[in-house]
Amino acid sequence: MTQAANRRFQLELDALGHFPGPADGLLGAKTYQALVEYVSADKAPEGVGKAMARWLPLAGIDSRNEIIQFVANCAHESNFQPKSENLSYSAKRMAEVWPSRYALDPHAKLKLPNQLAVSLANRPEALGNNVYANRNGNIYPGDGYKFRGRGAPQLTGREAYNQVGRIVGLDFINNPDLVNTVDGGVAAAVGFWLWKKIGPAATEGNTTAVRKLWNGGAIGLEEVKALVAKQASIWPAD
Repeated sequence: MTQAANRRFQLELDALGHFPGPADGLLGAKTYQALVEYVSADKAPEGVGKAMARWLPLAGIDSRNEIIQFVANCAHESNFQPKSENLSYSAKRMAEVWPSRYALDPHAKLKLPNQLAVSLANRPEALGNNVYANRNGNIYPGDGYKFRGRGAPQLTGREAYNQVGRIVGLDFINNPDLVNTVDGGVAAAVGFWLWKKIGPAATEGNTTAVRKLWNGGAIGLEEVKALVAKQASIWPAD
């Protein structure tokens, strides 16, 4: 990306009511803050731009395509807000989301909840400890709920908290709620990016590949594509 393209991008943000600082073509905290406010419809909290300016260099996220993919996926997951996974499910919804675990007949068109689903309904901690038990590196009682999805990347599971925390030098294992701060959430997203080796796919602008690395599948792909397009529409490629 060129400085001239970045300057046009800053002018577009300014015209849309999101002040990016001086239109000098240099990307910094103010431009990042303006971008996340634009993408999130002003739902991103203060301080995200500052956190991005601090943490993105760690992962070498400095190209237009990489920044667009990073912002789109974080915006889809949480709008950069301190957000914990909502595990307060009805029995019916549990049967629909996790039919192999909580439906009487996982193959039936109408997924009816089994007795386990009924016993866990609207009990977030109990559900987290059951549905995530012995998965994602969770090995101790209580890990499922303790390491539920949090923060900008919706980091999930003991293994992810451990690996990502080591990459960014923060103790997410003993202080998992650190992921649910503005700075810690951006740090976690950057560490996750490095851990999952997302950079090459992002550099190519391959949104589908990035989403698969981020999510493990295609959940949220259409919204992420829309958020990518929203940014690309005001940020010239060169």
